[in-house]
Amino acid sequence: MRTKSPDAAYAVLAPLESRLAGDSEYDYLLGIAAADSRHLEVAERALKRSAAARPDDGPTHLELARTYFLLGQRENARREFESVAAGEVPEGVRPVIQAYLNAINAPVGVRTAWSGYVQGNFGRDTNANNATINSSIAIPSLGGLVFVLDGNARGTPANFGDVSGGLSVRHALTENLVVSGGADVDIRRYGGNARGFDQGSYMFQLGANWLSGPNNFGLQYANQHMWLDAESYRNLNGFTAQWTRDLGDSLQAAAFAQYTPLRYMGTDVRDVNRALGGASLVKGFTSGVWRAGGLCVDVCGT
Repeated sequence: MRTKSPDAAYAVLAPLESRLAGDSEYDYLLGIAAADSRHLEVAERALKRSAAARPDDGPTHLELARTYFLLGQRENARREFESVAAGEVPEGVRPVIQAYLNAINAPVGVRTAWSGYVQGNFGRDTNANNATINSSIAIPSLGGLVFVLDGNARGTPANFGDVSGGLSVRHALTENLVVSGGADVDIRRYGGNARGFDQGSYMFQLGANWLSGPNNFGLQYANQHMWLDAESYRNLNGFTAQWTRDLGDSLQAAAFAQYTPLRYMGTDVRDVNRALGGASLVKGFTSGVWRAGGLCVDVCGT
């Protein structure tokens, strides 16, 4: 395994199966070597044994999910990937999992998939305007003079209701190219004297993914508009490019770049152009421990 030669590793490990099957670490190593050398049936049974012995081991379940994916067992792969993603994993692993889920969500034969949701809630916000709850403040620049705040400048409690919904669609143009789009809206209304803090937002998203072997290349565009008290407040446009690759042997690589201009209506001084880029390399070990390395650069300018 250390020489990055799965065929050689499989040739060493496979003859020992009748004697060592049931040893969780051996089964894990055999499963990786078998999957990477495309002995997928052997990989499946070895990793299932290892996962049964170590049910909380994230790397084992990730390798089993990858094997299911390579075997074309989409629902089994989805279950395992979603189970791993629900646990505590390094952030660098999540884009890799999502890349596989994106591929799974482009069903063979059924080239278009729709999903949507509607939800609502209500409650009481003890500070609807996000202000101080103190009745007075001291200003150091004025020698510590204490000023009494008007009631409107202090935290305002109010009842609220919130409703949101969304719709998304994915369409496989070819076996390699998947396009997607979606829209979400969220509206919150306050009662009493807090109606001035009514707010809402909508977001539109468009994306495309090119799947090529272990590589997933993605491009996404998102537009979000937010309003406050029935007036436009902020507009966001985001552009993201992402690449993920399964390197085998529980090793995944990912890189991304993002550009997001933020525009505030009527207050140009708050406008900002944000550029963000990063890369990560994640390794899973037989101990169940993840090791992640990465670099992220965030640049903001007006």
